[in-house]
Amino acid sequence: MTNTALSLDFRKSFCSEILAQTEEPTWSQSLRQKAWDSYQNLPEPLPPQRNLRRIPLLDESNLKAPGSSPAGAGLDERQASWGNLASTAQMLNATALEVSLSERLKAQGVVLCSLQEALLAYPEKVQTALDQVLPATENREAALNLSYWRNGFFLWVPRGVEIQEPLYLLSSLNQAQQALFSRSLILLDEGAQATVICDYHAESQGQPSFSSDLIEMVLGSAAHLKLIHLQNWGQEVHAHSYTQAKLERDAHLTQMNLSLGAAFHYAQTQSLLQAKGAESLFLGLNMGQAQQHFRQHTLQDHRSPHTRSELIYHSVLKDEAYSFFNGMIYVSPEAQQSESGQVSKSLLLSDKSRADAIPNLEILADDVQSGHGAAIGSLDPEQRFYLMSRGFDQHTAESLLVEGFMEEVILRFPHEDLQQRIAAHLSLHLLAEGEDRSEA
Repeated sequence: MTNTALSLDFRKSFCSEILAQTEEPTWSQSLRQKAWDSYQNLPEPLPPQRNLRRIPLLDESNLKAPGSSPAGAGLDERQASWGNLASTAQMLNATALEVSLSERLKAQGVVLCSLQEALLAYPEKVQTALDQVLPATENREAALNLSYWRNGFFLWVPRGVEIQEPLYLLSSLNQAQQALFSRSLILLDEGAQATVICDYHAESQGQPSFSSDLIEMVLGSAAHLKLIHLQNWGQEVHAHSYTQAKLERDAHLTQMNLSLGAAFHYAQTQSLLQAKGAESLFLGLNMGQAQQHFRQHTLQDHRSPHTRSELIYHSVLKDEAYSFFNGMIYVSPEAQQSESGQVSKSLLLSDKSRADAIPNLEILADDVQSGHGAAIGSLDPEQRFYLMSRGFDQHTAESLLVEGFMEEVILRFPHEDLQQRIAAHLSLHLLAEGEDRSEA
């Protein structure tokens, strides 16, 4: 049995099995080998000290690389919930099945394909960006992903191109006992703009699987990216998610992380504010039930003056669900006149749900504005009583209070239509949880 919050000890032959199913240039194969060496040589991360007993275990002995995938299903239904989309792409069991890119965007030079295709079609572009934001030599889990990744998405938006409607990228799983490693690369050249929805979805398979997905984002000067990362794996999946962004001068990133599914979800989110004027906004919503376990680790990394970052994370937990937040704001000596903030709040809906939060600051500059805070509590009984006195039953009153708690985060996402669609997704999730409890 292996503690998936720490590291996995997969066989080295796993990488060979993946290479046997794909075509890659020599430099990419070499990068995999170096990543494997880093994984073996880097020390295991120190175990988290809080609530180790709550971390679910995964028997990795039966995990295997995904096999060939049948025709995909469910893309139309899931993409419809996001409204008008500029383009869509689907990956099932790490196999690219369908990419739909409009002729208008093709004419503007936009590229959307699988990362495996991009290795062959755009090798120089991929090689200059792959493994640059979170190098495998510095992070053991990133090294494992780089060694084992089988496929992922590649999005390249050329200089000055502004994509108005969202692009929807669906990664789904319909096989049990899979070890799924995906890696995606999002590149926005100078002045480019895009909104991307990354949806990770699986129905219940009855047996455990493991997923490691990593998204690298490189934003050129004055580029603007809005990203929604939706984790809605089945309840047997043990998931690790990594999103890493490097921002050049005056680039802006807004990222919304929604964590709804999985038995265990470890999420690492980082922004590297590389040049003057770069800004990042991290928004997070976790909704846990049963014995779900969420761990969020974030880094707002200021490397240049006049950079700005903000983080707002809310968790809603019921039954025996648990959430752990560990956030770091780092301001280098060169990052004078920077601004940063970090707030984590958890709402406990049962006596057995739990949450911990550790906000951290490391400030090495003397002319900055920075702050952090954390709060953990339950529903306000006076607010609940007020709503019930106005005719709402207890379940409806509590649902309204939960929706208001989540709305504080949703309204910060700078896209009105997507605000409504995010709220609709969360409301459906709340409704499904209520139906599950009623059936039980």
